[in-house]
Amino acid sequence: MTGSTSVVADVRKRLGTYNTFATDRQSCTAVGCFLSCGLEPITGCKSCHYEDAMASRTSKGAKWLWVAGLLLLSLPLAASSSVVESSRRDINDQTVRLYQEGRLQEAITSAIKATTIARERETPDLLDATIFENNAELFRITRRYDEAERLFQASESAYQRLDAVKSGRYATMLNNYGLLKKDIGNLDQALTLLNHSYDVRLAFDPNNMIERAATLCNIADAHLDKRQFDRSLQYYWAATRLTNARSQTLIYAYSQIAMIERGLSRLLPAVSAYERLIPLMRRSDPIDKNGLGRALVEFANLRKFQGLPTESERLYDEAEALLRSESIPHERGYVDVLSGQAALYSEVGRFDEATSKFDEYILILSTEFPDDKLARANALGALAEHEARRRNFSAAEAAYKASLLLIQQAKLTEHADSLSIASNFGYFLLDRGNISDATPILTSALALAVKNNFQSDYRYPYLLNNVGHLYMLRGSYEDARNIFTRALEVTERVFGGPSIQYANILINLADTQNRAQRWNDAERSARRAIAIISDLPGNNSFSLTFSYYQLGTALADDLPGAIMAFEEAKRFGLDAGPTARTILVSTLRDLLAAYEYAGRFEDAARLLEDSVSKGIEVFGATAPGAASGYSYQGFSLAGQGKYQEALVAFETANSFKIRELRREWSVSVSDFSTRNRLYWQGFYGQIQAASRTAATSPAERRRLADSTFQVAQWADITESSHSISQSFARGNQFLEDRVRRRQDLAINVARHYRQLVALQDRPNLGEAEQIETETLLEKITDLQHEQEQLNEELRKGAGELIGLASPEALSISDVQTYLKNNEALIYILPTPRTVMKEETFIWVVTKDAVHLNASPAGMTAMRKFVETLRCGLDRELWSPDPSRCAKLVDYVPDEEEPLPFRVDYAFALYYQLFGPIEEDIKGKDLIIVNNGVLATLPFEVLPTKLFKDPLPESPEEYRSVPWLIKSHAVTTLPSVSSLRLLRARKASVSDRLPFGGFGDPSLKGSGCRSRSRSLPLEQVKKDGSSRVEISQSVERLCPLPESRAELDSMAEALGSNATSVVVRDQFTEEKLRSMSTEGLLSRYRVLQFSTHGLLPFETDHFSDSEPALVATPSGEDDGLLTSSEISKLKLSAEWVILAACNTGSGAGGLHGLAEAFFYAGARAVLISNWETNSDATVQLGIGLANKLREGSFISLSIAHQASVLSVINNIANPIYSHPEYWAPYSVVGIN
Repeated sequence: MTGSTSVVADVRKRLGTYNTFATDRQSCTAVGCFLSCGLEPITGCKSCHYEDAMASRTSKGAKWLWVAGLLLLSLPLAASSSVVESSRRDINDQTVRLYQEGRLQEAITSAIKATTIARERETPDLLDATIFENNAELFRITRRYDEAERLFQASESAYQRLDAVKSGRYATMLNNYGLLKKDIGNLDQALTLLNHSYDVRLAFDPNNMIERAATLCNIADAHLDKRQFDRSLQYYWAATRLTNARSQTLIYAYSQIAMIERGLSRLLPAVSAYERLIPLMRRSDPIDKNGLGRALVEFANLRKFQGLPTESERLYDEAEALLRSESIPHERGYVDVLSGQAALYSEVGRFDEATSKFDEYILILSTEFPDDKLARANALGALAEHEARRRNFSAAEAAYKASLLLIQQAKLTEHADSLSIASNFGYFLLDRGNISDATPILTSALALAVKNNFQSDYRYPYLLNNVGHLYMLRGSYEDARNIFTRALEVTERVFGGPSIQYANILINLADTQNRAQRWNDAERSARRAIAIISDLPGNNSFSLTFSYYQLGTALADDLPGAIMAFEEAKRFGLDAGPTARTILVSTLRDLLAAYEYAGRFEDAARLLEDSVSKGIEVFGATAPGAASGYSYQGFSLAGQGKYQEALVAFETANSFKIRELRREWSVSVSDFSTRNRLYWQGFYGQIQAASRTAATSPAERRRLADSTFQVAQWADITESSHSISQSFARGNQFLEDRVRRRQDLAINVARHYRQLVALQDRPNLGEAEQIETETLLEKITDLQHEQEQLNEELRKGAGELIGLASPEALSISDVQTYLKNNEALIYILPTPRTVMKEETFIWVVTKDAVHLNASPAGMTAMRKFVETLRCGLDRELWSPDPSRCAKLVDYVPDEEEPLPFRVDYAFALYYQLFGPIEEDIKGKDLIIVNNGVLATLPFEVLPTKLFKDPLPESPEEYRSVPWLIKSHAVTTLPSVSSLRLLRARKASVSDRLPFGGFGDPSLKGSGCRSRSRSLPLEQVKKDGSSRVEISQSVERLCPLPESRAELDSMAEALGSNATSVVVRDQFTEEKLRSMSTEGLLSRYRVLQFSTHGLLPFETDHFSDSEPALVATPSGEDDGLLTSSEISKLKLSAEWVILAACNTGSGAGGLHGLAEAFFYAGARAVLISNWETNSDATVQLGIGLANKLREGSFISLSIAHQASVLSVINNIANPIYSHPEYWAPYSVVGIN
């Protein structure tokens, strides 16, 4: 964008680049023109600088122009000069000769001598006045402004004393004196002198049209410096009416007009000026090839912008030929040719040619103009657009970021070009589906555009269009409609009539109206866009594709009309080439659905065949929209039994999805998972198609197993990440507070931006509106700064825990790297029904082998297995209504009777999951990854052989069941990728302590009969409860004196002293915080918490409550050690044993309090999945301790296995052999 504040800079950059102006145009009158133009050929009749003179002193043209100027003024006096006059002329001639030889300092010395002689004369004559004037010009161009002004004053005084003010020569002196005033920034005095010069010329030399026109140009230049653009245009136009068709002054005037109109985004007047300028420059004799080349480039840029690529290319080619012939390939004019050609070739899909031009363009900028960061930033911005069109999105994003970095380094973030690059980057991110990153970029660019009054810039409608697109994608349809409407108004003013830009905004408006289900409005907008585009010249197939697609969408109730529109969209999309890939994918998808809905199955089949045959050509876009098209294609092919072709389609679709998932993962997982749950079908489709594809070799079987193994992880991430993130946010106040604050900040930022948008819609922005704009911008800046700080805190504070379920799939080779020889990782993924039947896939990976198996039991069957078996484990499921469990297990137990655990069902599930892999896992410790329907069932309860009694009746029978835990130690992981994270996690301290135990809080409850450690949170925390009320409720909980025995037994087993057990009044929240702060907690290798676990119940009042462990209430602490408080502790424990009920309660893969301990630094956590019996828990704890007494430190899963077996085989308490007592506990993590 180029607003009024930058028009001057934009114009000055191009002023007089047509350097022939200086050679035969006497535009700035005599010496003034010759000196200025001769020494500074790239700026026309502008002020010169000493460095420019030194740089140009070897230019014969420059030297001779100045010399000619001196001679021109000296010749009329020669005939009547006296001897003294001859001496003065000799010195003047000497000055000319010294300057001609490049001896500038000596020329100045000579000029001073001539000036001194002239000043000593009592009666100055015209020669003296001429010497004063000539030397004044010499001092002006060397920036000796004070001396120059004194000499101009002396010259003017001499003219007045000689009564020579009624002459063209006096007019020339006034003109040059005016140029000096302009050089030093005194524009009002400059205009006074220049206007007086013109008046003198008009009165006493009226037939000298060229000089009059030149003075008008100088007056226009001064008005231009004052940013009086319309005023300057009046004088330039007046100058054009005073000159003949071949005058260089005429060329200069038209060039200025063209540049100003373009800078003001008045494109049609600019085009008109170029149409007059170019023919004049072509007819010049001699032709200024450099100047003409630059003019052609500017005109070509305009034509490209108007959507006329053919004419634009012709102009670029002519410019390139001229500039190459001048042998100046490293000058800016040639660089601009390369820039325009590169962008044009990219826009029309000639990507190889464009890439070649971009390479040359950027190389020249980097080597020849390294300090021009804005030019390099513009080049990188254009390259980014090119890479995005090529679907090379990573390169595009890198180029955009590099461009913005250069802008930031140059401190030009509010420059018009910078905002244009930011606008394009924002739209790029929107196109990639990255709304969160695009929002601050686009809204900031809009705010700065309003602040800097860039609304008249020709790129401003593009920015509005992009912001409207943002609001549309965010579902703010009314805001989007208002912004698109404003963009249409600005576009009509800028382009002065129907244009492709206007039509494209109409198409986006139609898209918004379709999304808002305003079908009639969308139809009108789409038809209007089609009518405009159809009347425009050039190939506009892309825009017609999009407009017909929107029309087809709007005609949902008119099936024949919709099919006609989609067919037209397809026709133009195929003609548009690579640039229309994404919209063509949507068109083919919707046309296929329309054919099928209309019963035109043969047409649908042909269309599908056509889509498959085009393959990469049509569906090769890596934009997110292409993935759904490929997935649709894959399921269609799978439905026909073409599994090999379906597999190719699914693999292509999923490669795009995975790229998106990697890029979009953040702490704010809820948005991520909500969006990407739509992706799961394609992931499952690839696995199912691969399982039906015959592998021709072991290598192919390995490849399919590996590829499906990785895709399964992405599907699992997609399904489980939402529940994980929700439970984590609820259980971690650190994140909860910050994520919630970030959401509030985003809402406030968006609200302020809407206010800014509303402000810029006002017809007149007065002082009050400007103040309001500044205030809003300050608020937005502060809010965005806080957002950045929060994001940094979230990255630092959440990175490791999120890694436990992070979206990065490990290959089979990766997994084997982290496995031990005695371990097997089993990954289980049930799939839903699609066009292929539902089934469950099981990968088993050992150190040196991998196998993939499929069970015919899918999600529905697995869910039934879990529900039935859980009824035999969890008494809570039988109350208050036992009918569901009774129906599932086909049995109703008495109140004192053990729960009916269907061993036959358990074996059936084992057979489906583990039967085919028994040999692979024989003698191995099992690491199981499973989320979703199987996550709440401990696999330890599955029998490895068919048991004689489907429903055992006695403890002895349960003790005889060949449970999986009897032959295998079992641990679970929340994701495959967490294997790498946990195996890589090292102890943060070296001076380790063996054990730290916490439990038996000081509680005063009485009449306690239940031995449960599980309580509802609402028992102690009512809605609106004060801290004191909560503390009192906690104190009334039942004491747990037996938990002290658990802790003492474990401390003894690990060789720890008595101080390692913290109980009763010492077990407080404050005690844990201080131990963490002092670094003591991080020294413990094993931590155990033996206390009550309080569970949040998902009611209206407690939906956002946290699970908690119970400590002793004290002081300011209420006695509830919540998951958020746990997450702030600093641990480095190999084991964390949570000997409380439901510590693992929750949906998803990593549950409840356990995830808080992982976040705090634990490697393996023993959790309970439902209510546990306190006495059985004590026995399990003692079993762990006894195992540790046997020798060296072992894994938690092996110790747990030994502990469970000791409970099952405990003759003293035979009832504990029932899995209700030992199965609630399971190990999550590895050590």
